[in-house]
Amino acid sequence: MSEADLKAQVIDYLRLKGAWVFPTAGSVFHRRGIPDILACVSGGRFFACECKRTGGKLSPYQEVELQLIRQAGGLAIVAYDLDDVIDALSGEHETNQRTKGEMGE
Repeated sequence: MSEADLKAQVIDYLRLKGAWVFPTAGSVFHRRGIPDILACVSGGRFFACECKRTGGKLSPYQEVELQLIRQAGGLAIVAYDLDDVIDALSGEHETNQRTKGEMGE
């Protein structure tokens, strides 16, 4: 699945769950590394999602932005499929900093 297809799936899922969703689009006017999707999910939690193809790797800028969001109390993940998002929002992925791509799955 392409990153664009995954991003569309995640956006649809989040909206179905009643989240406020802001899909970002990289441009010369935006800070580097901002995740693909920013959202406010159930309970008012800030959620950031970087979508990657299986085996895709984060850029150093993306790693920094995800870590800054986590340090501020938000939930920031890398999603390789929709299940990663579902798991994260159900609490199963909450503190998991390792990703499928990093684990070679």
